[in-house]
Amino acid sequence: MSYLALYRKLRPTRFADVVDQEHVVTTLQNQISSGRVAHAYLFVGTRGTGKTSLAKIFARAINCSNLQDGESCGVCEVCVSSQSSASANILEIDAASNNSVDNIRELREEIRHSPISGKYKVLIIDEVHMLSTGAFNALLKTLEEPPPHVFFILATTEAYKIPATILSRCQRFDFKRISPKSMAAALRKYMDSENISITDEALGYVTTLSDGAMRDALSLLDRAAALYQSDTITLEKLRELTGAADESISFRLTDAFQNYNSTECLDIIEEIVANGRDITQFTNEYVRHLRDLMLVANLGSRASQLEYSQDRLDKLTQAAKASEHNLRLLSSFVELSAQLRHSNNERINLEVTCIKLCNPVTSATNDTSEINARLEKLEKGQSAPVSQKAVKSTYPQEIVGGGVLDAPQVASQNVNKPKPPQELIATATIPDAPAAPDDIKMAIKNFGALAERLKMPVKAMLKSSTAKYLGGNSLTILADEANHGTLERNKDKIKAELAAMFKKDIDVVIVSAQKFASGQQSSKAPAKDSKETYTEAFGDIVEFTE
Repeated sequence: MSYLALYRKLRPTRFADVVDQEHVVTTLQNQISSGRVAHAYLFVGTRGTGKTSLAKIFARAINCSNLQDGESCGVCEVCVSSQSSASANILEIDAASNNSVDNIRELREEIRHSPISGKYKVLIIDEVHMLSTGAFNALLKTLEEPPPHVFFILATTEAYKIPATILSRCQRFDFKRISPKSMAAALRKYMDSENISITDEALGYVTTLSDGAMRDALSLLDRAAALYQSDTITLEKLRELTGAADESISFRLTDAFQNYNSTECLDIIEEIVANGRDITQFTNEYVRHLRDLMLVANLGSRASQLEYSQDRLDKLTQAAKASEHNLRLLSSFVELSAQLRHSNNERINLEVTCIKLCNPVTSATNDTSEINARLEKLEKGQSAPVSQKAVKSTYPQEIVGGGVLDAPQVASQNVNKPKPPQELIATATIPDAPAAPDDIKMAIKNFGALAERLKMPVKAMLKSSTAKYLGGNSLTILADEANHGTLERNKDKIKAELAAMFKKDIDVVIVSAQKFASGQQSSKAPAKDSKETYTEAFGDIVEFTE
């Protein structure tokens, strides 16, 4: 006898065997027991959740001659024939390959005849959303008023593609993904019955990869059992089978991003490729790892409710506390995962993403609340120490407390990295400035609204800039050096929008935040850096040490 795949061999044959779909099972059993069975059902859910299996169980139950509490007996002639796929009363078709009008017409002719054995004929149409428009129309009338001996069960993964006229004639049941806990318990039962040795850790990994689909889990275990035969299936063996990298690599990569260490990231990628791991598989694994970090970081004390081992939970908790960029990393890698589906060189895509995330300028967030608070202190003549959080999140090792590290310490770091403009503003000292005119106060208060009035890319550049009053009759915009030239060229448009908003002309000065902090100003000051040239550009409002 030919070998039967595990997902076919272990397909449930009774309502009690169906995993994690109690809401559907209970309803169907009650309908069968009370004799209130509907003529048409629609089973909706993702792959591997038991739609077709439950349809066959239901078909056997309504034909069973010795029904027991809504459950088929499994020993009568109808039950035995249906379990061996020899029953003429259960007609199953795949709409993906039988989706034409002629196919539906043939079915209509077939179901007119009364069943040879048993009481009812059950027509199961799998992937029903694949039927053509003409086929749906041909099915419509028969579905609405079928012969008294016929029941329909339609199964689909994409219910939104089914016409409303079909949906309204069916009782709909939504199948949920199988929970990791329920799947692990069922898989343990299956593996014991098949004499397959597997560790609990490996079973947990299978449930994670299958994403709630029992068929995917059984197919993976079938491969593992064939490869390792009498050996115990471990987590390491499953990772080798699937081409996944060890989880320690995910923790190492997160640490590398935290330290802006692009060299370490490239070394990790080289290690992944050298070990024959699949880049797409690793990216998906890392997305799951970052999601776990996000959950642990946000659930707090409730993180213990997650279905992780205590050792893994401790590692995730420690990593979540150390990293402050999990959401940014998760967003970037989710985007990368989508790109890899259409990429011809997956390694390059991964390397580019990692290098971008290790650049403190390109990876900086748009949160300027702390920057604004520090600037306000500077305007009042107060000291503005850099918080440890700000130091870590933008440029972790070069700037500490508003100063610069000693030469030996700097030498150990990469001082050639571009400094974020927000951190450099603190190197200039702004004494008390006169009170700002009312119109400039309103302009600063509504700076976000001003940005919204302009088109891209000026809009985005203004949103990442800071509006300040530094004296005189001008609104000063502190912008990133990379954006300075574009904003300077569009200064007339900015002034025009300000005039339209406040019915008054307001002068605008565009200042490079980097050069402002270091005592230079490219648009007005000469190349020579001195107090005189800086005063020419800004008046007496800025003091710095030469």
